[in-house]
Amino acid sequence: MATTILSPQLYSQVGIMGKRRPKSHLDREPESPTFKRLRAPVAVAWVSACVIAVSVAAATTADDEFPSAATIQVDSLRREAKDAPSPAAFVEIVQPFFERHCYDCHSGEGAEAGYDLAAAVSQDDIVRDPRRWRRVQTMIATGGMPPPDMPRPAPEERDEVARWLAETIDAAVCSAPQPPARVTARRLNRLQYVNSVRDLIGVELDVDLLPPDDVGYGFDSVGDVLSMPPLLFEKFLGAAEKAAAACPLPEAVKNGVLNGDALTDVLADLMSRAFRRPVRPDEKARLNRLVVQAEKELGTSEGAYRTGIVAILSSPHFLFRVEPDPEGIPADTVRPLNDFELATRLSYFLWNSVPDGELMELAGQNRLRANLRRQIDRMLADPKARSFAHDFAEQWLQLRNLDHFQPDPARFPGVDDSLKSAMRREAGLLFETILRERLPAVRLLDADFTFVNRRLAEHYGLPGDFDETFQRVSLKDSHRGGVITLAGVLAVTSVPTRTSPVKRGKWIMETILGTPPADPPPGVPLLPDDTEPNVTGTLRERTEKHRQDPNCAVCHQVMDPLGFALEHFDAVGRRRDQEGGLPIDASGELPDGRSFRDADDLKRLLVGTSSAEFLACLTEKLMIYALGRGPADSDHCWIRQFVSSSDPEQVPIRDVIVAIVESDAFQKTVTGGRAAESVE
Repeated sequence: MATTILSPQLYSQVGIMGKRRPKSHLDREPESPTFKRLRAPVAVAWVSACVIAVSVAAATTADDEFPSAATIQVDSLRREAKDAPSPAAFVEIVQPFFERHCYDCHSGEGAEAGYDLAAAVSQDDIVRDPRRWRRVQTMIATGGMPPPDMPRPAPEERDEVARWLAETIDAAVCSAPQPPARVTARRLNRLQYVNSVRDLIGVELDVDLLPPDDVGYGFDSVGDVLSMPPLLFEKFLGAAEKAAAACPLPEAVKNGVLNGDALTDVLADLMSRAFRRPVRPDEKARLNRLVVQAEKELGTSEGAYRTGIVAILSSPHFLFRVEPDPEGIPADTVRPLNDFELATRLSYFLWNSVPDGELMELAGQNRLRANLRRQIDRMLADPKARSFAHDFAEQWLQLRNLDHFQPDPARFPGVDDSLKSAMRREAGLLFETILRERLPAVRLLDADFTFVNRRLAEHYGLPGDFDETFQRVSLKDSHRGGVITLAGVLAVTSVPTRTSPVKRGKWIMETILGTPPADPPPGVPLLPDDTEPNVTGTLRERTEKHRQDPNCAVCHQVMDPLGFALEHFDAVGRRRDQEGGLPIDASGELPDGRSFRDADDLKRLLVGTSSAEFLACLTEKLMIYALGRGPADSDHCWIRQFVSSSDPEQVPIRDVIVAIVESDAFQKTVTGGRAAESVE
């Protein structure tokens, strides 16, 4: 049964009609004596009406609907955009290749995995289904097909067919102008909320006041999964009340000098920063009615001020980032963001927080675009950029999975929360340093330094005196370096009792190369664990036996060599030379003929021959994080152009960020928009 102490007349005075607050919430023990009075539903009327004032449809989108837009091979990435390849080449080169190497398994009604390549009789058939043929192109380019037990094409023949397919698909998708996809109106995630509250009123809230956010495309900033059910709004309202109770008071409010219109003026300035735009006259008038009524009911300027804070921090104009279409513009019209919208995108990308005074001033003068690079550099140099660096790195590298990683304590003692925290911190500091020092992005793969505290140094077996603070240390001659050999990454790609070359290989494919493997077919048995009875041989021997199953071989011939390169690191990331008393063999060969001896050799190979794929993958991940949506066709085309015009071994992360911010995808939107789609 809902309850309220406000009369309908008061609702009318405040100018707000909204749902009433549940009695159970009103009756909770307030955070402080002040809030015994601040919980008067004057603020409740405001925030409840705000919740229903903005309608945000947040339908969850499955990650696998749109496979990665970074599945672009080196040859394709390095070529300039050009007209579609000759249709005759399909009949002269591609179709004969399929006949020799593919039709035995991929033709007719019983075609494996449903891929009937014989059904394609012309270039037009490729163009009609680019998403499906992108997958075929990727399998051929990486050597995943034909399978190892079939006659293998010569590398130059394979590359020619893969290049023709890539160029045909790219021409079909990118030849016409690609409008940017519209970004879903999205709620602030919990990190953005607490950072914004800190920068608005100087109160540090515990992020755990709010529940963890859902994840889409690997990140919790994606609008499609950031819903607002009633119970979550209750959490946000409670956080707003806690922040208002702890908010330092302006001296004039503390001394009771301000009231009525003057108090409204103070709050309106805060409201403008919170809403990330100028406050409209009707909004200020409504705020004034709220302040006057709150002061009347609570009897103090302090109470009215804190009530206004609760209202602002619970408003949908603060909780949601909305880019409303201007009136009179037809649907499906590409329009530039206004400067306040651009400032908001920029600040939540690089700071996970509201725009500061300088950004707001430039936006108000319509001068932000003219000063964009200067602002990007200023923001990246600010300590607030650490939030972006650490949050992005943690999510990109999947290190939040450490929360659920529980290794066998008998085999791996001492892996506690402090060590897991140090692992996450190490990754964030590495990314932050490579960003701030403008090192090439590929140094993320082979950096010869890292950051450790005492706990992590002991785990790594590093000599020296360490304390609880993190220190930069050299990794020369240590067989470590780069994100692939971080203890946190090695742990989340293991199972509780042993390493998992399959998980590690899959992680490299999807996180470093942007070529995630297909899901395993149903009914495939798991690899026997070495704790089971009658299990013999090394992990490599058991895995090789497992992948003799033709259903497994196609993906495992790529994943397994990548994963076995890391076998000198155990399930919690410690260096080792033996497994079960037997020497470790970390060598491998990829289906395309590239080979390596160990993790050091693999890193050199990735930097030397896969830097374009890595740059494309990293750029795509940063775009998802920045835009709060999955990859679209236009993103794929833009990434291809960006990487092909760059030197992938020299591009610093800062330049990737600048390119993203200056892109149409970041600076423009589409009215009445269309959902983001990708053929990748």
